[in-house]
Amino acid sequence: MWNYSQRDGLFLIAGVSIWIVTGAVICILVFLNPSHHTVTHVYHVATTNWIDHKNLFDNSTGMHYFPHFILLFAPFHFLPYPLGDMLWRAISVFLLAWGIFKFTGLLRKPGRPLFFFYATLLSITPSIGAIRNGQANVIFAAMTILSIVYLSSGRWGLAVVFLLVGFMIKPLGIVLMALAVLLYPEILWRLVSGLLVSIPLPFLFAERNYVSSQLIESLARLRSNAFTTEHRFADINGLLRTIGVGLSGNESLILRLLAALITALACVLFAGKRKEPDRSLLLYGIAATYLMLFNPMTEQNSYVIAAPIVSFYAVYYLKIKGNSLLGAGLAAMSISIGVLPEILRKVDGNLGLWWDPLMMILLILFLGYEGMLKRSPCA
Repeated sequence: MWNYSQRDGLFLIAGVSIWIVTGAVICILVFLNPSHHTVTHVYHVATTNWIDHKNLFDNSTGMHYFPHFILLFAPFHFLPYPLGDMLWRAISVFLLAWGIFKFTGLLRKPGRPLFFFYATLLSITPSIGAIRNGQANVIFAAMTILSIVYLSSGRWGLAVVFLLVGFMIKPLGIVLMALAVLLYPEILWRLVSGLLVSIPLPFLFAERNYVSSQLIESLARLRSNAFTTEHRFADINGLLRTIGVGLSGNESLILRLLAALITALACVLFAGKRKEPDRSLLLYGIAATYLMLFNPMTEQNSYVIAAPIVSFYAVYYLKIKGNSLLGAGLAAMSISIGVLPEILRKVDGNLGLWWDPLMMILLILFLGYEGMLKRSPCA
């Protein structure tokens, strides 16, 4: 068990309390009005369709994930309503908080509870919207963080487990898996073995032809999403369309493919020869910025995925490196993603569509600076 001083214990209690209070308040709100500010109805409809052998990807459902997601959400679907929705959010909060606590352990410095407390303060505001809505992004963010933690410590089996669960939750997990293989070739055979086991899992729970059709439908849905031109997403196109430079579906696809090549190259050049945990932190930052900027379905609440790495670097520069200017800038970046679009909603209802990706562009500049440094931030 951890051996902390009284001061450290207070910071740990304060950090944990923030997550507990946040989860409790949101669960109460869900209990009082379960149909308000929620996307879980999409998951419930999709699960019902799975049980009835109907199309998961009917246009009225809004389902964008692989059928594997149904297997993970089904236990919450079968609980009394809205207890299942409350438990879904409570587990999401727990996993995210646990991930951030484990993440702060990468600093390998005294005062971990203090780092956890500050990382919590900076991560909570970009996370509340996704938690309130019951979005899968929260658990996906937790799986991302835990993957990074175990990659950093060389615990390949656990790292692969969390990578695979993240992939089952959201197809976006393929980005981190691909980049992780570039930096950690040791996981390749484990990841391939895990995919061979996990991909057929839906066939254990439904008739073969039905599962096959839904897997094909899921790939078709992903392909269709790749060509979206709607101005309601907070990716790079959200920023470009705000300034009147709208890209067509094909142009957006070409941009994303080019960005994928640059991202892979940057990962190898910046992180490939770095010591741990610097390598895994840069991996997280590079993967998160790619997902936020070049996933055509990035929502404002998707930034719960990127918030922890921004918060981590903010705490490091504020509390360890002593660079208050850079640390404060990173802290402001994280907080503004969660707060600014809400505060100024009446002034600019689309603020989050361009502000959030703008913050990711600034994060890319920071990661370039961080990647060219020779030292490890946690050494």
